[in-house]
Amino acid sequence: MIPNFEKVIPSSDLSFNYFIRRECEFPFNWHHHNEYELTAIYGGRGQRFVGDNIANYNGIDLVLLGPNLPHTWQSNRTRKPDVNRACVIQFDEYFMGEVLSNSPEFKAIRILMNKSNSGICFGGEIRHKIIDMMFGMVKERNFYKLLRLLEILETLGRCDEMEILSAKIFEKNLNNEQSNRIDKVFQYINKHYTDEINLSETAGSVHMSDSAFSRFFKRTTGKNFIDYVNELRINFACSMLIETDMNISEICFRSGFESVANFNRRFKEIKKMCPKEFRNKFLKRGGE
Repeated sequence: MIPNFEKVIPSSDLSFNYFIRRECEFPFNWHHHNEYELTAIYGGRGQRFVGDNIANYNGIDLVLLGPNLPHTWQSNRTRKPDVNRACVIQFDEYFMGEVLSNSPEFKAIRILMNKSNSGICFGGEIRHKIIDMMFGMVKERNFYKLLRLLEILETLGRCDEMEILSAKIFEKNLNNEQSNRIDKVFQYINKHYTDEINLSETAGSVHMSDSAFSRFFKRTTGKNFIDYVNELRINFACSMLIETDMNISEICFRSGFESVANFNRRFKEIKKMCPKEFRNKFLKRGGE
């Protein structure tokens, strides 16, 4: 899927961009940019999209993204603007001049930045420490913001609890018309995946035949249309399994599936466990 290109405007008094977002909702905004990005989510729930990876987040998330890796976070909507909070740091590979490239002291950071080309999600206790540091930077003078960023990257570079997110970097050699088309498709799917969406309707939304659309979608996303829709539906189902006491059949139909048997089969394919096991796993964690 081809994201919108986002032009990052450099800060006038910092060698990197630093900002905090507090919103009722993080809307879906599939995009990419030339800069590295370290994003900390604190509060709220929703879904994270990085490359070809789709995952739920619940209250806390810490991800480092390499240049031009498409991504977005989409939160559940709330009435309170301070529920969904994010701290974002964007920087290019030369934000420290040639120092990062040439100094042995920054070896761990260089390795980390190379790994981030596929996106990295951090776990464990280090995640909480780094998120506190990132949000705390808002009170620091710019010189100390820079030192803190280097400390954060060095700490993450030596972290063992990390997950590489995207198995595939999407094709980017499309013209503007093709790029706009796949973006429109993605927006359409994101809006309708819990309904009776099908390939023909989606292809029609961008005035393509079924066969042409199938080839186009596969080439630009690396996934078949139905596989992508099922992954979205299963992640939506996971949120309901965790957050509600609805029975599994009700969750099945609310997620867009037409039969419980198909829902259970797809759930196990994607999550490697049945819906009941998934719910019990989280209930057990909540009781610990």
